[in-house]
Amino acid sequence: MARLVLVGDQRKSQSEQKSSHRHAPTEGEAAKMLLEAHDYPARATKQGGQYQFRCPFHEEPGPLGRGEKTNFYVDSNTSQYYCQSASCAEKGNLLTLERFFGVANDPSLNTVYTSLEQRLKQFEAQLPKGDRRKPFYDKGLTDATIERFRFGYDQDKGHYVLPYLEGRRPVAFRYYSPEGNGPNGSKYWWESGTEARLYNAGDGIGHQVTGEVFIAEGEAKAALLCQLGYASVAIPGASMWKPEWSQAFNLAKKIYVCLDNDNPDFHKYKNCRKCGTVEPEDCHGHNPGQENAAKLMDLFGHRAQNVVLPLSADENGEAYKKTDINEYFMRDGGNGNDFAALAMGHGKTSPFVVRSLKDIRENPPDEAVFLVDQGLLPKGGRLLVTGAPKAGKSIFVENLALSIASGIPFLRRFNIANTNPTPGHRVLLLDRELSERSLFDRLNALIAERPGYAAAEDKLLIDHKMQFRLDEPDAATHLIGLIQANQAEVVILDTAYKFFSGDMESSKNVAKALATLDAAIMETGVSVILTHHHRKKSGNMNGKEAAPDPDSVVGSFLWTGWPNGTVLLNFLNRRVESPFNTICSFAAFRDAAPPDPLALYRDKESIAYTSVVPYSFDDDDSGNGNAWSPDKKKLDYDNMANFVLENVPTTEEDLLHMAAGAFGVKTDTARLVLLDVLDRHPDFFKDGRGTRNSPYMVKYKYDKEEEPYTAPEVDMGTQTEIGMP
Repeated sequence: MARLVLVGDQRKSQSEQKSSHRHAPTEGEAAKMLLEAHDYPARATKQGGQYQFRCPFHEEPGPLGRGEKTNFYVDSNTSQYYCQSASCAEKGNLLTLERFFGVANDPSLNTVYTSLEQRLKQFEAQLPKGDRRKPFYDKGLTDATIERFRFGYDQDKGHYVLPYLEGRRPVAFRYYSPEGNGPNGSKYWWESGTEARLYNAGDGIGHQVTGEVFIAEGEAKAALLCQLGYASVAIPGASMWKPEWSQAFNLAKKIYVCLDNDNPDFHKYKNCRKCGTVEPEDCHGHNPGQENAAKLMDLFGHRAQNVVLPLSADENGEAYKKTDINEYFMRDGGNGNDFAALAMGHGKTSPFVVRSLKDIRENPPDEAVFLVDQGLLPKGGRLLVTGAPKAGKSIFVENLALSIASGIPFLRRFNIANTNPTPGHRVLLLDRELSERSLFDRLNALIAERPGYAAAEDKLLIDHKMQFRLDEPDAATHLIGLIQANQAEVVILDTAYKFFSGDMESSKNVAKALATLDAAIMETGVSVILTHHHRKKSGNMNGKEAAPDPDSVVGSFLWTGWPNGTVLLNFLNRRVESPFNTICSFAAFRDAAPPDPLALYRDKESIAYTSVVPYSFDDDDSGNGNAWSPDKKKLDYDNMANFVLENVPTTEEDLLHMAAGAFGVKTDTARLVLLDVLDRHPDFFKDGRGTRNSPYMVKYKYDKEEEPYTAPEVDMGTQTEIGMP
């Protein structure tokens, strides 16, 4: 379709067009001025280095209205333009745009443009080794660093050139005059028409090994840090940060903010808004570098650490105006070891130097601290709870969450670490297994069975809705923010597959997820409890469930190598016959010997454990060499009497369930023998009202403060009382 160029009063005369678009510093700026001269003003904000206009090829002149769709984009440096409209699709640059407006062949216009690359090569050639490089030498930069970052000099105008590069290609110029000969006496200024950028932005992803990056204030400071072996970017000035720059740091693991430390005595302002004063002498003084560093700390959160360079004084004791990176090394005599100690808290000459055994023995690490004893959950540790489908994983971690938050021993045998002034620790339960109402009912039922759990009300935090996946790129930031905002000491994720977006059997996806959890542990010191599933078995052995096995965990081998300890849950007998009773075994403990296995009993009317008793595994069990079985004794008066003596005081119901497990009988059978013992033995008695809130307690009437009791020898066949064992 032919393009019509109207030459009437809708177009400017060539004399008006001479007004100067060709005097713009870049071709993109020249294209902008040309379009605006023909009544196509640019949108007020520039995005991604592009100007936005109405399309001169298919749209009428005029400004873009608020909310109006943009079709026509012009690169602010190269002048390359294109129209997104399918019916137009025009492409070109300043030259084709001039032809469209009918001004391309005007010999009176200055049409000489050189590319940024050509100009930079000229500037580089005008900065040879020697005295002209002295301002950079004074900042600690070597010739190799000066040439790496392609610093130059414009001898026609007498100032230095600091190119902003993408790879090795220049995209913008900033100028530097040590004498302050820039516009309005400035030392640094941008080329006309250039927007502020992040310097050496490619380093924002962090060091290729450590993932660490420094943010400096000024180009030469970032260059010096890079020379020292760190990844570093620079903002042009402490107060020049732009929100969109934060995207450059999305992949960085640690961000060190290293802005200037300004002496407040040199930063007192007239009409200071912060101090509310009129005269400078009344101003309290300010530290612009550190005030802006605090804003970056808030922006980057857990990943950020502020590096405050020490203020020093000259030989006469006069305080310096400020300390920046270059001054720290060149003026104050700092070295790499000093800086590593200041920034990262250790005296390394390099980020890659580690401690020797001698260093470790002289300064040994702290002993492991357990939130749940017997090695079950170390502080900053990892616990994996796995089990067969419906074996009670959620019930197990719900009891564990209530115990940790309330400070009450877990399963009545694993003590919780003491805290002051109140017992318990803050637990964040991320539940994706149950509905909010179902979990509410469960926790209420558990508290009703064990009223002491009510102490967990203020420290057990529960979430069902926040959506994130452990194997996604931003998961660590999300999880760490969640932990820090709620001051959680323990986080429980129930269950693993609900926190995955990819394949749980893929080592790549599992590694990403576990790295997310490790990052949260490293940053916050939180302890992590994660529930996971066993593979479904295609059959059983001799009519019984197969024994728990760490290798039965669904997915990659990485699952069993990650935790400090693993809890394995399986059914006590066949699931059909015993759907409510569970064997709990402990495997792969790193910080302590694994606890002995337990049998967890409950009934269909309650989710609370009615009994928890030790179990042993018999390798010679002829019925099933891979099944757990109790060390059963014959149920008779003698054994029951001794069993009661070993376990009282406890509730009658708990005692019956423990006895049923110990003797391998039903609770009704155990009840008959227990009643016989209570009736015939003079030192056992029941106490309580026998109600839900006050169940019968079976007690032994002699406590530790009384004289030891010695019973007479009796014929066990006609026994009426037994002695202390």
